[in-house]
Amino acid sequence: MNSSKTRQLAWTFIHHFTTATTHMTRCKLPMSYEKLEYVNSKVENRSYALPKSVYIHIPFCIRKCFYCDFAVIAGDSSHWYDNYISYIVREIESTLSYFKRKYQKLPDLETVYFGGGTPSLLPTIYIQQILLSLQKYINFASDVELTVEMDPGTFDLSKAREFFALGVNRVSVGVQSFDDTLLQLCGRSHNSKEIYYAWDTLRTAGFTNLSLDLMSGLPNQSLEVFKDSIEKAISLDPEHLSCYDLILEGSTPFGKKYQSGVYPLPSEDEAAAMYIFASCRLRERGFEHYEVSNYGKPKYLSKHNQVYWKNQSYYGFGISATSYTEMKRFSRPRKLLSYFDWVKRLEMQNGEVECPEESLQEQAVDTLILGLRMKQGISIDEFEKQYGQQVSWQVMEAAQPWIESGHILGKYNCNGQLQRIALQDPNGFLLQNSILISLLEKSLWNKSSSKYHKAQS
Repeated sequence: MNSSKTRQLAWTFIHHFTTATTHMTRCKLPMSYEKLEYVNSKVENRSYALPKSVYIHIPFCIRKCFYCDFAVIAGDSSHWYDNYISYIVREIESTLSYFKRKYQKLPDLETVYFGGGTPSLLPTIYIQQILLSLQKYINFASDVELTVEMDPGTFDLSKAREFFALGVNRVSVGVQSFDDTLLQLCGRSHNSKEIYYAWDTLRTAGFTNLSLDLMSGLPNQSLEVFKDSIEKAISLDPEHLSCYDLILEGSTPFGKKYQSGVYPLPSEDEAAAMYIFASCRLRERGFEHYEVSNYGKPKYLSKHNQVYWKNQSYYGFGISATSYTEMKRFSRPRKLLSYFDWVKRLEMQNGEVECPEESLQEQAVDTLILGLRMKQGISIDEFEKQYGQQVSWQVMEAAQPWIESGHILGKYNCNGQLQRIALQDPNGFLLQNSILISLLEKSLWNKSSSKYHKAQS
């Protein structure tokens, strides 16, 4: 296999893994590790922590955006609400009763996240049912972060107050752009006027922790139009902001219509300029660029998403949701009726999911990919303790050229030993795929491994 093909296939792996962490509703990695040989098999006695976080997938949407490949049910789907929520409750009770039997005491939940889809479409009584089903088995920490994704045009002040009364203390608002032409082009169900109404409504309802989503790299989106959206977002004074670059998925209308880097999509240079502007401007306004696509004011970094990026365990419930428990990473079916059947089988198995544990090598790959998405990067000492000295040295050696080029920041102790590596902002973040591929190829991946062969099929 030639090197360019290898890098293309490896990039596909990086993309599908890292995009999964931003929403955690996609399937587990699209490639197999079966033929990989761990470079240091002497690390033993692995242990794991029980989850302190929950993701719940609410798939219902007014319409499906033209770039979206998440598992959603678009249109008038209110007739499914009762049945779907009842199955989520059944899944929660089956899963948590299994963990309760096995471990007696479960740690308090520190984060709960309702994603979708559009959770704000649901009457709040359904959200309450889910929360009560969780609390039957697990206590909520006193400072639990309870997030709901809400789209403009899907709630009024009365409903916002109901969410607030339930204990929801963080809202992620799906804005994407302040340009009405772009919103329409993307198939969004709201306009810019509804964004401002939604924001004012949430503030009036009492929310003091609001996040806002924007997108870059959209069709016909110029740098000036993107800058305008960033400035308008800043004017709303959000506590947190996420800015995602468009990813073309083959199954979506955009994936079938457009080609990356080809007009009317921005060129690579234009897309990079958007990223650099967002990073510089938001940091200038007091936001910490703490993850590749995420910015937060002090004390408002997303606790929930950091669970994913730190490769910690979490529960997932609902169609297509991913769980990472007892070193097992697995996803539910993407189709509604298939999910119902899956829950029935789970109940027959008394809440236990039969799937293999991740190997130590899989965990090391996960930790490297996810950890380098964060500003803080990866502690070399911790990486060595978890995965062995040999692989740690290989990662350090592979990182050296990137440190010399300034794309990776290396932190050294007083003896000149490398203690931590992190991607430089913004240039290192821009080249994260190339950097990760080079690190993995020289440490944890074999070029003849099934990672690449699986991607070809």
